[in-house]
Formats: sequence, structure tokens, C-alpha cells
Amino acid sequence: MNTSSYFTIDVQEEVRAVLKTVLLLDRAYASAYVCRILRGDTGKFGLRKQNHQQLETFAELKDMSFSRLERLIRHLVKTQYLQIRDLRWGTLSIAEKGVEFLKKEAPFQVAPEELRPSWHEVQLEISLKEVRSQLARQAGKPLHEVFSNYTIQRLVETKPDTSLNVRNTAGCKHLSDAEAQQVADAVISIRKKMERDKIDGTYRRIYSNYHRRAKAMHLEGKTPAEIAEALNVQLSKVHEILSDLHRAGQVDLTQWIEQQLDQSELHRGTEYFKQAGSPRLKEAHEVLGMDYDKLHLCRAYVTRVEEEQAEYAVAS
Repeated sequence: MNTSSYFTIDVQEEVRAVLKTVLLLDRAYASAYVCRILRGDTGKFGLRKQNHQQLETFAELKDMSFSRLERLIRHLVKTQYLQIRDLRWGTLSIAEKGVEFLKKEAPFQVAPEELRPSWHEVQLEISLKEVRSQLARQAGKPLHEVFSNYTIQRLVETKPDTSLNVRNTAGCKHLSDAEAQQVADAVISIRKKMERDKIDGTYRRIYSNYHRRAKAMHLEGKTPAEIAEALNVQLSKVHEILSDLHRAGQVDLTQWIEQQLDQSELHRGTEYFKQAGSPRLKEAHEVLGMDYDKLHLCRAYVTRVEEEQAEYAVAS
């Protein structure tokens, strides 16, 4: 993979390997299997046929992550170098543009973000897999009979938020209204988070390296001071990171926040965020004169309390 500019990267070699693999296979397979061949993965799931290990592209992209490789395949489908043969299972065949590329190769530029999923795609995929597992247990059937991985991919891309639209998705037509509504509810939940993220970027940030490391250390029982030392950042930065994780539901800091602030500060800060039309910290600082790290904690505390109140209202 060659870097050609700040905005795009050249994946000519990777594209050639993917297209050639799809062309050489004896029949159409789903993207996950193509990835396993290209990465030389003979472990948990094995190969469908032993002679697939003799393909000239076997393990050619062994250093490319599964996720990144699968995203490249999706991009090749979107740009019509590959095509989907079966809409339920997502099996692949090479398209005319793909054949032409192999005949006359050229640099293939792609934006880096095309090869990595967004936070909401990751979260929705996890939620949909949880729904699929639950439906499979209830029906006593294997996961793929509920819906396939490709169907999950399509649901993540289209985000249908009604049971009718879910059932109109290939691979979901057999679902009952109640089952389809469970899928739609997962989509609705992520859509709400996306709207909130547009305001303050909370969900986007929690996937940063700092946030992931801080979460792991917090769950190990380390104090904010210990986390700050390990990350080589100021304690106020750790408060900000933990507040993000708390607001996104990754950790629960309710009691800890109550211990960090005196009651008057907690009351002033939380009352402001309950009433303010905007949760932005700069405006809160100008009005209240409180430190930003304390304001981070107050805003996080209000968010969690409001979520608990909403859940209680629904339950009652």
C-alpha cells in the first residue's frame, strides 16, 4: 500500500489481489471467505476446499487487518469493480470494470476513511449481532438462519428504522413484525446517538487511543491520577476523557463524580446543564466561572441522570 497524498492512498496492489482472488475461485463466495484466503487464515473456520490454499493469492495480504480488507471489498462493490451475486448471502463475482482493471492495471486511489468504519457503524453492527443472537436463541436456530453477515452490513448501510423497512431488506423478509421491530429499535438507538454526537462529538471521541486506554485502566481500578501518569497527560485531561466515556455509557462515574465535587458546585453545574439549550462548556464557563474539568464532570453527571430518568419513565 503506497501513500500518494495527504487525502488518498494508493491500493493498487491490494485491489489486484482481491479481484484476482474472486476471479480464480471456483464459485462465488462472501467477502469474509475472500478475506480469509487473502490473509492465509486457516484457523477457526478453515477453508471450504483444500486446493484454495494453492491459489496464487493465498496469504498475499496477510499483514492487512480483516476489517480493513473487508472495507476495501465493500468499496470495490460500491465502485462496481465487484458485484453481489446473491443479495441474501452477499456472494461476490468480478464485474466488467474489475476485469478491465486486471487487464490494464493503474494506480487505485482511495480515501483512508473508506477503509475504516465510523463509530456508529461499529456500534450498530455490534447491536445487530446481539439482536441476531437473541432471536436465534429464542427460535432455537443457527445465526445464519436469522440473517447473514451481509444482511447486517446492508442494515448498517441503510439504517431502516421501521419494521416495514427492515422486512423490505433482502435477508429479512422472513422476520415477524416483532422481530423486525427489534432490529429497527437498534437502528433508532444509534440514530439518536448520531444526533447527539453532532452536537458535542462524544461518541466520535471515545474511539480514540487515549479513550480506549483510559477505559481499560479505569476498569482495572486505576485512579484518575494513575491514568494521567500512564498517559502522560494532565489530570484535567483524564477528567475530560472519563466524562466522555461516562456520557457515552462506556463507564459509570455517577458516585465518583459526587465524591469529586462539593454539593454547591455539583448543584450549580448540573442545574445549568439541565436548563441550558446548549451543553457547550465554553458558555457554561462564561456563565458560572467554574473550571473546565469540573464542568466536564457536571455535564456528564446530568447526562447520565437524565438517561436514568428517561428509562424509569418508560419502565413505569
